[in-house]
Amino acid sequence: MSFPLLRLPLLCLEEIIQEYDVYELVFLAQSSKRCYRLVRQLCRSIKAMSVMIGAIRHVTFEPKREHWFFTQDKSEEKRISAMYNFGQYFFSSGQHIDLTMKSMIEYFLELFRCPINEVKINIDFIYNTLDFGFTQCKRIEYSGLRYMDHQSLDYLFRYFRVTDVMNIAVPIHHNFYFDPKIFNSRTVMFAVQSCQWIGYFVFLEFDHIENLGLIAPAFEKRATITYLSRWLASESTVLKRLGIQHKATAEELRFTRHLPMEFSRLCRKDGVKAIILEDPSLVMFKTSPKEF
Repeated sequence: MSFPLLRLPLLCLEEIIQEYDVYELVFLAQSSKRCYRLVRQLCRSIKAMSVMIGAIRHVTFEPKREHWFFTQDKSEEKRISAMYNFGQYFFSSGQHIDLTMKSMIEYFLELFRCPINEVKINIDFIYNTLDFGFTQCKRIEYSGLRYMDHQSLDYLFRYFRVTDVMNIAVPIHHNFYFDPKIFNSRTVMFAVQSCQWIGYFVFLEFDHIENLGLIAPAFEKRATITYLSRWLASESTVLKRLGIQHKATAEELRFTRHLPMEFSRLCRKDGVKAIILEDPSLVMFKTSPKEF
């Protein structure tokens, strides 16, 4: 039986497909090989995806803000079902939930030919090294409360190629070591419990990062000042922004929170200019070639 929609002119088909929601697009693409090719070639309404892996696993499609949730149905191993409910989509399968999600992400990437902008991973709900079905994204955030073993953390940090931002907020043992070169995005930020392994000499190995943020690393403020003195005497143009919150006592924080931060302007021999803001526990650095 022919599908009347396919008899329309190509431009009409293209406009109709842009109005479809994700569920309708997937349903149409699975109707036949020809429908799959049409959706793949004509769909422009899905610009990017975001992936959440935690207690709830779902994919968000941009700019529609439609969510596709993944659940596991243990009642029948071979049963696969999709359900639409109040603007949300639920995909159930007898397979392990991570295998189901991996398969569908690969399918979405192939069908919509769009990038993955943002990934959020809660390590409290990851118990094995996973194949996520994709390796590249613009932004990634690792969160969680439990300590993960070194091998698993190293796998997670190496797995993704991140172009813009890595935000790491997971507890890391102070005796762990990771090659700083595996943190390959332009911006890398470590939260308070994630910095215990970053001593001064490890910090020096982050010389390939444009924007770096650390909270309570394993070195003192004077080491940060020494580092900025080295930058002033160098010709490095990689570092753009640096923010380091050092450990401070409650009394120090209470005494200094209402005081203005000290302000310094630097200019290197090669003409690169920078601004430094500091108080007893915080150092903020930013290159500013157009200021002064």
